[in-house]
Amino acid sequence: MANPQLEDGYTRIANEILDKFMQLRLSGSQKDIVLAVWRYTYGFKRKAHMMSVDFLSEATGLDARQVKRILKTLIDRKIINVVSEASGIRSRILEFNKNHNEWLEVVELTPLEGAEMTPVDDENQIASGGQMTTREGANQPPVVVVKQPPKKDKRNSKDNNTPSRNKKTYSEDDRYYQMAVYFHNKIMEHAALNNVEHLVINAPLQKWADEFRKIVDLDKRNTQELKSIIDWCTTDSFWSTNILSAKKLRTKYAELGIKMKRQQSQSNSRFDNNKSVLQEKMKEALHEQGGNDQNSFGDLFSLPECGDET
Repeated sequence: MANPQLEDGYTRIANEILDKFMQLRLSGSQKDIVLAVWRYTYGFKRKAHMMSVDFLSEATGLDARQVKRILKTLIDRKIINVVSEASGIRSRILEFNKNHNEWLEVVELTPLEGAEMTPVDDENQIASGGQMTTREGANQPPVVVVKQPPKKDKRNSKDNNTPSRNKKTYSEDDRYYQMAVYFHNKIMEHAALNNVEHLVINAPLQKWADEFRKIVDLDKRNTQELKSIIDWCTTDSFWSTNILSAKKLRTKYAELGIKMKRQQSQSNSRFDNNKSVLQEKMKEALHEQGGNDQNSFGDLFSLPECGDET
């Protein structure tokens, strides 16, 4: 006999979310997908998680093609958000949009007398709305359409005093986008050591890619030095919690570079001091044992230089 216990784990969801969710016009399969997203995010006390189509298919028992179609609908209706797209072996990261004011509403339209509308399949209720056809014959169920929020007329906006700019979109193969991904992965690695990766899982990679373009093209920074600074600051006890965006990295670049070089210099100095002390002690030991060829000491037991360590 099944005997579930809260001690074995539970999923905590705000009552406000449940109240609004119950009012949504969703099919059973769509609700299954949302429940799966809740289970693997809120159920593990995190806001987002990597979830592929196959993963959700296995979790819900639905066909993968059906999951793909339903997931697109939920994303179009802003019920599910895509935190970051799939990259390499990493699956797409999804989260439930708890801001129910952003959910696209589903409404029923009553057909006019003498006309009839074809009902739209719940699983295909995309943001563009349902299709309407006029027929002769018996009454048909009302069509289900998606109500879009009103669009603002930018031409008549008082705040539209500046010319519009076309923001550059970086492909996943772009050099600067790859830099943004590398920086985010380094932040995630350090956060995982402290079990707080859920706090930094959201990253605006497009904005970060543009910041890296500015670092390289406008600021004329050396890319090898840039990589060294990223590796250093994302593991440093202080800077790892302060440099959490590409914009902050660019702002603090010079300071980070100076402090990184200083720390490396101090580390090399300590190494040289320890090397000298160790050599002196070994010379004394050889002298006490009657060794008379102290000049050969450096050749026999020379310590590797800092740059020679492997």
